[in-house]
Amino acid sequence: MTNILAGNYLILGSTGLTGTHILLKLKDVEGVKVKAIYHRKKPFISANNIEYVQADLRDRKACISLMNEIDFVFLNAGTLVTSPVLAKNPISPILSNLYIYTNCLEAAYRANIKKLVFLSSTTGYPEFNRALTEEQMFEGNPPDSWYFIGWMTRFVETQCRTYAEKLNPKITIIILRPTMIYGEYDNFSLENGHFFPALIRRIVERQSPIEVWGNGDEQRDLIYAGDLIDAGFAALKKIEGFDCFNIPFGESYTINFLLAKMISIDGFDNAKINYLNKKKATTVSKLFISGEKAKIKLGFSPKVSIEEGIRKTISWYRQSPSS
Repeated sequence: MTNILAGNYLILGSTGLTGTHILLKLKDVEGVKVKAIYHRKKPFISANNIEYVQADLRDRKACISLMNEIDFVFLNAGTLVTSPVLAKNPISPILSNLYIYTNCLEAAYRANIKKLVFLSSTTGYPEFNRALTEEQMFEGNPPDSWYFIGWMTRFVETQCRTYAEKLNPKITIIILRPTMIYGEYDNFSLENGHFFPALIRRIVERQSPIEVWGNGDEQRDLIYAGDLIDAGFAALKKIEGFDCFNIPFGESYTINFLLAKMISIDGFDNAKINYLNKKKATTVSKLFISGEKAKIKLGFSPKVSIEEGIRKTISWYRQSPSS
């Protein structure tokens, strides 16, 4: 892959959805050495150029020791904060992530690494009925349902800008703000996963009825993990200093549309659906994100259609040992 720079990479959060897709693109690439950090979830991508290290990134000293002789950092670590997780515990997972991000950013700056890509999110955006550009992240407040995590996102991004622009020496930090990420190696837990992998699990397991929280009219823009990582490598190659990019697919689909597509692709004839709260959406109903800046500056456009992405994810989940 021509976008991959030679050097020593540190992947923080290497066994999650995005970390795994990064490793798939870095494995056995000539001129690339990878230190892959994991906490509890065991590694499963093997290659001669990948070394796994177990660490708790909430430990500041541990983070500092990981940065030795590192050129490029992908910061993808942290607890997956989904609506089910926030409903059970709206504070602890966000504070835990804040420790992780703060420790890793400080350690990367102290080590004077060449470039860092921080996987942020769109939760910090205000809710507007128009396509949001990167400059609008700090306008007004995040939506109430994302208020705490949205302000955490804004604070961490402010730390990124500080290390990249306000201190001397400066380092290059690139922020990616993807819409909802999906694909192989996702978290398919029914208790704390996103709705997309949870629906796939319910369909593959032929659960009847298929439970949907809300009325199914919520709209989501979903980006395939492999496409997102391509954007990350393009940014590493092209960007110096500080910059941030929205990484959307560019089209939103209702949950009902996605569910119907999954059912059709997997051949679940006569599937029954039970809406647990028909009257209203349970979170932000829709959010429009502009991907124009990434298209212009990174040359990035997503390649995997929603139908192809669903097929890839279902196929992988059916063959996964945990399914």
